[in-house]
Amino acid sequence: MLEEFDEENGQVRCPRCRQCNIFRGSPGPTLATNAATTISEVFSMFFDDQIVDTICTFTNAEASRRANDKLAAIRDVWVWFEENCKRLFEAF
Repeated sequence: MLEEFDEENGQVRCPRCRQCNIFRGSPGPTLATNAATTISEVFSMFFDDQIVDTICTFTNAEASRRANDKLAAIRDVWVWFEENCKRLFEAF
């Protein structure tokens, strides 16, 4: 990168023009796209087995955590119901 010193204001500036920094290519896979004929093949170009396993591991852990939270809430309601059922029935 070339820098120029501007004597008028004492600043260093970079004379790089923006037109040189514009990316004109297409994002994503290019050569492999012609060989991909199914959605699964296209998916495999972006996600390998390790990434899929990692996503599944963390998704299953989150689902398990949420299920346990719901079960705990249901257990709390059931315990409260068992403790108060007779009293509530008699009050009715």
